[in-house]
Amino acid sequence: MTPLLIYNAHQAELHRFAMSLCRDPHRAADLVQHTFLRVCEHAETLEGYPPARVQGWLMLTLRRAWIDRLREDGREHATNAPPEPVFHSDYTGPQVFSALDRLPQLLRDCVIMRHFQGLNATQIGLRMRVPAATVRTRLRTAARLLRADYLTDD
Repeated sequence: MTPLLIYNAHQAELHRFAMSLCRDPHRAADLVQHTFLRVCEHAETLEGYPPARVQGWLMLTLRRAWIDRLREDGREHATNAPPEPVFHSDYTGPQVFSALDRLPQLLRDCVIMRHFQGLNATQIGLRMRVPAATVRTRLRTAARLLRADYLTDD
């Protein structure tokens, strides 16, 4: 596959993946661009790869670029003044606890153990007798539901 064919076949899914990592459209576009620059650099090698392997290579390359950017950002923040906190609101008020009460019991238990007891996904998984990946999925689902609930309460 030529770099142009690879771009046409995978650009949309790479952009979605980049957005899931960084949640910033400009940074996501930069990551996708960096990935396709790497495609151009390695075009001869990628010619012999089957499509599934090309896709895996692209995802891995984009993920590594994201990690590199995070490291760069970390070095910048270490030398500059600390960044401003993103949230200034108090998230321990009654509306948070009422939103927690509206969550399904399994999700609520995960959130409480994670954010109020300080346990990590592995520790929560051991207590709940489920894999850590299940705990992480439950935490993401709970966060999505809490976010939606919090935004509709305005």
